[in-house]
Amino acid sequence: MFENSNRQTVCTGQLVPAAVPVREHMGDLVSVTFTGPPPRSRNTKHALIAMELADRPGEWAIVQRLASITRASSAAQAIRSGRLAAYPDGAFEAVARSVVEQGRVEHRVYARFVGAEQ
Repeated sequence: MFENSNRQTVCTGQLVPAAVPVREHMGDLVSVTFTGPPPRSRNTKHALIAMELADRPGEWAIVQRLASITRASSAAQAIRSGRLAAYPDGAFEAVARSVVEQGRVEHRVYARFVGAEQ
């Protein structure tokens, strides 16, 4: 069998030893804390963005800058359709735009709060 060290792989001719618990194998390099289920949070990134938009209804804001226009368009569609819980269907408008500033292209998601009824 093979034994893997940090430097090289060598053939030892022996069977692979039984699994060693992480605690014994790694020493103090690994720390695990058991605390129970994570708390439910409504303060996600999108919930915070939605709250800020709702504070200034009708006003457009840049809410994301993404790596491609495809990703920006997908994010804008998720906001418009209410696919994300933070943005109820019909309460937000969103568009994706590619903008050139100082020779650099940015793919932005613009959104605004329009209320529960359009």
